[in-house]
Amino acid sequence: KNNQTTVEGALNDLYNKANYGNASAGQILSGKTALVGGNKITGSMTNKGAVTKTVNPGGTYTIPAGYHNGSGKVTASTCPTCIGGSDKELSATQLTYVENMTLEAGKFYLIEARALSKVNGAKPTINIIYENSENVTILVNRDYGPNHNAVYTHYVFHLVKVKQSTKLKKISISNTFSTGSTSRIVTRLDP
Repeated sequence: KNNQTTVEGALNDLYNKANYGNASAGQILSGKTALVGGNKITGSMTNKGAVTKTVNPGGTYTIPAGYHNGSGKVTASTCPTCIGGSDKELSATQLTYVENMTLEAGKFYLIEARALSKVNGAKPTINIIYENSENVTILVNRDYGPNHNAVYTHYVFHLVKVKQSTKLKKISISNTFSTGSTSRIVTRLDP
């Protein structure tokens, strides 16, 4: 009788263990089996291993369902409109402005113009003109024109990335106070 009690206890214990668990096939790795609720279940969860993905800055990536081994990573690609990066330093080369000067493809330029107005209360007019504006991406366009006692100071600057080589046709400035009251500066920024 002792043996029968021991066997019955062991069978009850096995029965309880066989009925234990609440996992579904999708929660068990594909190719692996488990006993759940007294039934043998074969897993269907996909083994993704080490998932890696590169996304553009500001982009998103939806992580796929499945098992991941913890070695995957998501990396941001190089920013197409950023200058340099945390591991790079910028160098700035000031260029002598001339009309129709060449802007090189793939380079960044800071183009600045400043003028003082004639004493007539009219703000100077400043225009930065490119040979082909489609070849230039203007990242920053700042136009600032404060006045003091009806004498304006007008600043305009562009931070541009040149997609394809083009010319800076002209920085035109009109309605200025006198000789020496204007400036045109072109600086190339090199990461």
